[in-house]
Amino acid sequence: MKNIFYKLFSISLLGVCLMGCEDETKYLPLPQAVPFTMTVNNTTFVMGEKLVVDLDINPDKDGSEVLANEDFDIYFTAKTGKEDVSGVFKDFHNIVTFPKGEKSIRVEFPLKETGLEGSKNFNFVAFSRGYEIGNPSFPMKVSDYYRVNMAIQGNADNIVTEGDKFVLVASLDKPRAIPIVVSISAKAEDESSFENLPSELTIPAGALNAKTDPISLVMDGAKTGDKELTLNFTSNSEANPMKSDKLVIMMTDLESLANPDMYDPTLVYEHPEYPFVSKGNKSKFDAWWGSDRSSSVEITGKTGAKPGTDYASLTSHPNQKLAEEGWKFWSGVEFHFIQSSFGWSMPTKPNTSFGNYRHWSFNYIPTKSIQDVFAANRDKCSNVTEDGTYQLWVQAGSTPGDGLGASRDYGSAAVYIGRGGSGASTRFIHINPGMRIEMRVRVTGDRTGIVPVIELRDAPGGVFDKQIQRIDILRNTKGNLVTQGVFSTMEDGTKTSPLPKIGDYNIYWVELTTDGIKVGINGSTNVDVPSTSSWGFAPADGLALDFLFAPADNRPDGWDSVLKAISEPKTDPNTPMMEIDWIRFYTNSTYSDEGVTYWANAGQLFY
Repeated sequence: MKNIFYKLFSISLLGVCLMGCEDETKYLPLPQAVPFTMTVNNTTFVMGEKLVVDLDINPDKDGSEVLANEDFDIYFTAKTGKEDVSGVFKDFHNIVTFPKGEKSIRVEFPLKETGLEGSKNFNFVAFSRGYEIGNPSFPMKVSDYYRVNMAIQGNADNIVTEGDKFVLVASLDKPRAIPIVVSISAKAEDESSFENLPSELTIPAGALNAKTDPISLVMDGAKTGDKELTLNFTSNSEANPMKSDKLVIMMTDLESLANPDMYDPTLVYEHPEYPFVSKGNKSKFDAWWGSDRSSSVEITGKTGAKPGTDYASLTSHPNQKLAEEGWKFWSGVEFHFIQSSFGWSMPTKPNTSFGNYRHWSFNYIPTKSIQDVFAANRDKCSNVTEDGTYQLWVQAGSTPGDGLGASRDYGSAAVYIGRGGSGASTRFIHINPGMRIEMRVRVTGDRTGIVPVIELRDAPGGVFDKQIQRIDILRNTKGNLVTQGVFSTMEDGTKTSPLPKIGDYNIYWVELTTDGIKVGINGSTNVDVPSTSSWGFAPADGLALDFLFAPADNRPDGWDSVLKAISEPKTDPNTPMMEIDWIRFYTNSTYSDEGVTYWANAGQLFY
C-alpha cells in the first residue's frame, strides 16, 4: 500500500503539467502523506438511531484539494476498555475501503431498534495503516432512551451539611421537541428536612437542562448524627424516563461538627449560676438571698463604676485565661431583688401599673420597626422576679407603645443599657472598645413568628435598620438556632450555631477591642471580625446594648394562635420569653471613658 495522496491543481496549471502525459499519470503523487479527518453526527444515541461517520481528506497547506491515489482500508472498533461493545449496533462495519480518487466518504452505523437496556459508554476509534487520521477517537454513549438525569449541581458526592443550600439539575443528553416535566418529592419521613423543595422541574423544549432555586436542608437544632435523605423523581414522558427514580443525599449533622466548647458554660465560669455581689450590697443581698441557695461571688476590689478609676486596682476576671488576657471587672447588673435594682428605695409593691417590677438600669426602645407589629412596652412586658432574674416577653392584647404612644394588638419588651441622653438612667456604663460583655440568658416558649434579639447598636434608633452598625449577640429566628454576626454598611461576618436546647441558660458574650470584634457562646468564639474601617465606633456616645423581640419577616398563617391562648404571660410556659440571669462588663487597659458625661447612676451598684 502506498503512503501517497493525489493533489488537484488549478485548471491552468494542471493543463501544463498534463502535456504529453499518459492518462494513468494525470494525478501527480505527493512525496508525503496528507492527513484526513473523521467527524461524527453525534456522540449520544438511543435505540433506532444512526451513527454517521464522515471521512474527509484535508486540503493541503495551500488550500488545494487532495484525492486518494489508491484504495486503502479503514478499521473501526467500539470498545469499553478491552470489551467489544459493537453489538449495540444493528450493523457494524469493522473494515471500510476508502476508494481511489475520492476525497471523502460517509459510513453509516445503525443501532439496534430493540433490546438495549440502560446505557453503554465506549470509545469509537478509526485506524488506517500508513495514514494519519485527525480526530480518530470519540467517546460515545448508547442508551435505550434519552433518560432524564437528576443531580446536585457541583456536588458529585451528594453530601450536604445541615442548614446549607443545594440546587437540583435535571439534564438530557439530547434536546427534545417537547417540554419534559420531572415530579419531585421527598420520602415521607424526610419531608420536614427540606425547605423550598419544588414539586416539579421542567426542561423546556429544545433545552438540555433546567435547575431549581436553592433548596435548604433544615437545621433541627439537635445532635442526631449524619443521616440519609431520599428524593423521588418521575418523568411525564414515556420516551424520556428517569435515569434513576431517586437521589440519596447524605446530610452531615451540623451539631456533630460544632465546637463542643460552645455547649460548656463552665469554660467561662466554674459556677456560672453563682451571682456577683458588691461589698456595699452584701448585707442586703444576704438578707434576700438566704443561706439555703447556691453560693455567691463577692467583688471586693474596686470597680469602674465612675470615670477615672485606676485600672490596676480592678478585680481580674475569675477565669484564668480571660484574666491573663487582661480582662478586669468593671460593672454588672445582677437583678438582685434589693433596693439597688429599683432606684432610690426598695418598692413594697410592684412599681408599674401592670403589677411588674421595673429595673432601674434599663430604658425602653421606642423603635418604629418594632412598633409596626408589636407595641414595645417595658412596664407591661418585663419584670424583675423575686428569684433575681429579669423576664422579657411578648403577649397578645391591645398595648400602647412606649414613647410612640401607638397601640398594637401585641405587646413586647424592648429595652437597652448604655447609650442615651445625659439624663438617662442607662448611662451607668459606657460601652466602647476595650470592653467584654457577658450575659447569662435563656430563651423559652413558643416563638413562632417572633425573633428574640440581643444586640449592640451604634445608632440612637432604628433597630434592624440596615444602614446602622450593629453586632448580633443573639438572634433566634428558628428553633434552637442562634445567629451571631457583625454588621456595618455591609455584613462583615455571621454564623448560625445550633444549641442542644436554647431553653437552657448559656453565656453569650462579645469583645470589642482595637484588634476587632469577637462574638461567642460559652467557651467558643463563633465570629471573629478583624478591625476594619467599615466599622466605626462612636466614643463620644458609646453603644447601646439592646434586649428585644421583633416580628419575624415571614410569619406563617396562624403564627399567633398559641400566643392568643395565653392568659398569664409571666407563668405560662408557652409565652415567648427571654430570661436574663446577669450581665457583666469587663474592660482591659485599652478602655477609656475619659470625657464621658455620666448621670448619677455612674456610682450605682447593680450587683
